[in-house]
Amino acid sequence: MAQDAWERVLDGNPEAFTRVVEDHQDLAFTLALRVLGDRGEAEEVAQEAFLKAWQARGRFRRGAGFAPWLARIVWNLALDRRRSRSRHPPAISLPEGLSGGADPETEVLRREELVRVYHALEALPDEYRRPLALTCWGGLSGREAATRLGIPVTVLKNRTYRARRLLRKILGREE
Repeated sequence: MAQDAWERVLDGNPEAFTRVVEDHQDLAFTLALRVLGDRGEAEEVAQEAFLKAWQARGRFRRGAGFAPWLARIVWNLALDRRRSRSRHPPAISLPEGLSGGADPETEVLRREELVRVYHALEALPDEYRRPLALTCWGGLSGREAATRLGIPVTVLKNRTYRARRLLRKILGREE
């Protein structure tokens, strides 16, 4: 189990860190990718997060979950990187299957909509963006996301609901 490996790292077994990285690399990469939208940058942030976790292991509160702690490190690093980018949005490519066969005008409109959504997501407060990112794009269940964020499931559901309402308002799609 990953938590056991992390406990062994804390007990002075640096070899166990390899297991920790293997068990959590998908989480770190997926979360960074959701924030940054760029695979290369996401890989760099994930690696940097593991390095920071290793360096800060002495400050880890035993008994707390490693995954939520790592997720917070990844999230903060990814946000820092995103903030340091120029004010221009990244080139957003449509997921495979969405663009097949569409005419150029439709493609342009879809891309413009993706940029609008990207900016709307940036406008959300972190407390709403994080639960939305983990559940909608990170593929986590409500329980898993709540655990990673260190909040109750009911709070996660409330924040996700509010995030969606706020996104609709920002995008001008209020019902």
